[in-house]
Amino acid sequence: MSGQIHVNILGICVTRDIFKSLTDQEKYVVDRYVQSANPLSCVLESPLNTDEIPDIVYENKTNFYKRCIELDIKKHVFDFMGEVKPDYLVIDAGSMRKPLFFAGNNKKKCATLIFDNTAQQLFEQGAIPSYTKGDIWDFDNEEISGLLDIYINKIKEICAEENIILIESYDVPYSIDLNSQNVGCFDEKRISMENDRIKYGYNYLRSKLTKCHVIEFPKGVVGDKNHTWGEAPLHYVPEYYEYGAKAVEIITSGYWELSEERNVLDILKQQYEKLFMEKYSDCIYHQLVKTEKELGVFKRYRIYENYFKQLLLLDGKNLIYNWVANCNIQHVSFYGLSEISKLFVTWFKEWNVTIDYIVEESAKKEYEGITLIKRSKNIFPETDAMIITDLNKEPVQKKLIRLEYAGFVTDYEKLLKDNIF
Repeated sequence: MSGQIHVNILGICVTRDIFKSLTDQEKYVVDRYVQSANPLSCVLESPLNTDEIPDIVYENKTNFYKRCIELDIKKHVFDFMGEVKPDYLVIDAGSMRKPLFFAGNNKKKCATLIFDNTAQQLFEQGAIPSYTKGDIWDFDNEEISGLLDIYINKIKEICAEENIILIESYDVPYSIDLNSQNVGCFDEKRISMENDRIKYGYNYLRSKLTKCHVIEFPKGVVGDKNHTWGEAPLHYVPEYYEYGAKAVEIITSGYWELSEERNVLDILKQQYEKLFMEKYSDCIYHQLVKTEKELGVFKRYRIYENYFKQLLLLDGKNLIYNWVANCNIQHVSFYGLSEISKLFVTWFKEWNVTIDYIVEESAKKEYEGITLIKRSKNIFPETDAMIITDLNKEPVQKKLIRLEYAGFVTDYEKLLKDNIF
């Protein structure tokens, strides 16, 4: 067929599924598609100490996944993608969320953990000497930037930047059964951790690929409980793929200059945000009035209940006061405006300790006269102690390390554990 548009895709299934929703299926030809390869893995060395991947790694895998595993582990992703020069190269940052494994503790020898048991199988077959599991946060900001710069240069060898399409996509918190209208929730901690990694990759790619086409993620997207590939935070309702397909058609028409194209795409995004709001928001809201108590809120308050019991049984107020006095703590900050930090605010004010700020994503600028700094900020002033009062402590700890926050950091649990004796 003349006038066909040839496309290569390096990304997650969301991106590939957009092309199944195009109005003119025969017009678009996907010549190369590699899924789930973490961008950092793509530009690092292979962890293998043998030439071949043991057969057990491929057991019960489709030919497509066998190829994706092999290309990633042997570091042939760009060779494969470059075999056919496309009219457009379509990428996303979804695979930044994928875990990694390293040969021993050598971060330079790395692969994507596409399946949980892959590293263990390679180790048992002697294909790697040992392994350590990790993710992108095992690298510091400078290392990640350097690796992503290599990744960007590699994809620009395959396709001119002006013909690259970057698709933004994230885990969504809710899914819906389109038949029964039943609503479900995904794990909050998983979504937060994965979106943190995806957003970092997307923002970096977008900042560097200034001439590429961008399909932004609309507000209000929800998951589909009856999705072809199963229920998951990145498996959306059909309207999202319809939106993505229309955006692809706008871009590949070549009708608009880039600046005007972005205006057209923004109008399209607003139209679908309105559609998602009108079709799904009321249903989700009414369902979650009940289920929110049974899920997120219930879980949070169980954690609060257990912690407050510990404070009571261990004379927590006195323990924390002794720590403040012994360490001469005069200025503190809290990461997270939670029930715990609200209690601590009362105590620390009583002890005449200055609370410089609280990190929280809020439209308000203050809480009880204390400055609120948004979580999205990358610089936090140092205090005598920053106390993490967010229930999801681990992602916050990793974020502060990544941001090279130099001040003393502890968390609400460590305050008790470290000062019992």
